[in-house]
Amino acid sequence: EIPKLSDLLGLEHWGIAQTMGRLTQPKFELYARQAFLRVEQMADGSLVFEEPVKIGINVGDSGDEWRPVAYVCSIDLQGLVGPPLEVPWTDNGLGTGKPEVDALIRNFLGTLPLSSRLRPGQYRLIVGP
Repeated sequence: EIPKLSDLLGLEHWGIAQTMGRLTQPKFELYARQAFLRVEQMADGSLVFEEPVKIGINVGDSGDEWRPVAYVCSIDLQGLVGPPLEVPWTDNGLGTGKPEVDALIRNFLGTLPLSSRLRPGQYRLIVGP
C-alpha cells in the first residue's frame, strides 16, 4: 500500500514539516564573493572560461565597489611568456580604483597556473567584483 502524505508527516526520522515557519531553524552562512575571473581569446574575444576566484578580500570589504581590471598574457609551448600585463579596459584607465585590491589581483594572477589551463595563444584576463 502506498502511504498518504499525511502518514509521512508524522514520521520521526523525517520531520521536515515540523520545523517549517519556526525561528529556531539553524542559519546557513553564505560565503562572501571575492572576485570573478573571465578569460577571453584576444584573437576573437571568445570566452575560454569564467569562474569565481578568491583574491584575498571580499567584494564588500574594500569599501566602495571597485572597477574591473584587464590584463593580457601570452602563452607559448614552454608556458607563460612573462607576467600578465595590465591594460586599460574601460575609459577609467588602469587599475580598480583601490590600490589594495590592485595588489591582491596582481599577486593572484602571479600564482595562477595559466599555462596548465590554456593552449598557446594570447589571452585577455578580466578580474572584477
